[in-house]
Amino acid sequence: MLQEDIHAAIDHGSETERVDYKDPFAPSAQADWLEIIKDIVALANSGGGAIIFGIADDGTANGFDCAPLFSIDPADVTNRLSNTPGNNSLVLGVRLERHLENTLEKDRR
Repeated sequence: MLQEDIHAAIDHGSETERVDYKDPFAPSAQADWLEIIKDIVALANSGGGAIIFGIADDGTANGFDCAPLFSIDPADVTNRLSNTPGNNSLVLGVRLERHLENTLEKDRR
């Protein structure tokens, strides 16, 4: 179902309640992490979803280099979530996936 939600968001050209776009995200910036944590918690509280990096809220791709994201250990994301006040009981599965840029472009046409 989530794959269908992602394609629907791409076709629609904007975020949905299950798909959130993030542009930009710098793994070294604490403020960016706080924003991501807020979004992960919101998606988890609403039944799950996906965050797609490198796409602006209006659905346009910006050429963001996602390579640094794949060096993030999913356990680090979970630790950041658990260390956020009020999220101590939050249990999540964190999965980082590569979504091929040409697939996104193909779906937009």
